[in-house]
Amino acid sequence: MSAPLSIVLLIASLVHLFLHVYNRYLLCITDSPLKGVIHQAWLTLSVLIPTVLVVVFADWPPLHAALIWSPDSALEKSLFLVMVALMLFLLLRSLAWLFDRFLPEIPRHLIGESVHKPQMPTIPPRLPRGLRRFETTGDLVVIERDLSIPGLAPAFEGITIAQISDVHFSLGHEMENYFDAVRGIVSRLDPDIVVFTGDFVDHRRNIVRSVEYHETFRGRLATFCVLGNHDYWTRADRIQQSLRRTHIRWLGGGERRTLKRGGRRLIFTGTDAPWTENSPDLRRAVRRGTGDAVVLLSHTPDNAPRAARYGASLVLSGHNHGGQV
Repeated sequence: MSAPLSIVLLIASLVHLFLHVYNRYLLCITDSPLKGVIHQAWLTLSVLIPTVLVVVFADWPPLHAALIWSPDSALEKSLFLVMVALMLFLLLRSLAWLFDRFLPEIPRHLIGESVHKPQMPTIPPRLPRGLRRFETTGDLVVIERDLSIPGLAPAFEGITIAQISDVHFSLGHEMENYFDAVRGIVSRLDPDIVVFTGDFVDHRRNIVRSVEYHETFRGRLATFCVLGNHDYWTRADRIQQSLRRTHIRWLGGGERRTLKRGGRRLIFTGTDAPWTENSPDLRRAVRRGTGDAVVLLSHTPDNAPRAARYGASLVLSGHNHGGQV
């Protein structure tokens, strides 16, 4: 393998590693003057500096030997192993992505599913002209799932939950027409429970209007929410303060709200983890007694496997902008 190709592959691996870590683990950065600096420092340290060092010192014998895949000394072998590890990481992540896209898992509790894409108000495209066929900003997908929930008492049979997630509310006439259409569609569904699973806003100037907008949604029995990473990167404290003046109950600290029918309970709880330093005890939040069912709201689906082990009956998440069960 030629040195230029090795350099390209190494750079690709570093960039992929950066994007993976940036997307998943760059947490708890508030909307402050330091936010941009921290992002730039992370990019510089994880991609730019390693790339420059590889290019500048490509003729250095130990690195050169690693780049042409013929290591000899211990140092050369160490550099070679680092490269191989990065390549394998790139390959495995790519295979996992392909597997998730083309061989999706069918949840065993899924009884039926229907997918509907209603006609929505036109939103001015944000992508360059040549890429506009990939534009999805103005799309809305209504997915109705009929689920068999472990532990759910017969008294709650047929209860409906409308989940709205990742609104990223922004001002502007065209966007508000879109948001009004979303509200109308959810209202016609007439759900028993409405839940919001995070990312109310992207900027603090939209907090008040975003909460006012979300307040117009109302479940016949209750309305609950948790916050997402963009909310914490903005001002989660101000969002929570605004929510306290509405009928929307925030459950991101592990609070539990109970619906009772026929002596049985349907419990709603939530977590804002991992974006808050005060993450609730998940085991305690999802605990359930005999005949109970517990629904956990979590912005990220990363919390779902652990919640399931602890006994959660259903986890509702957003974050990936695709919906998960």
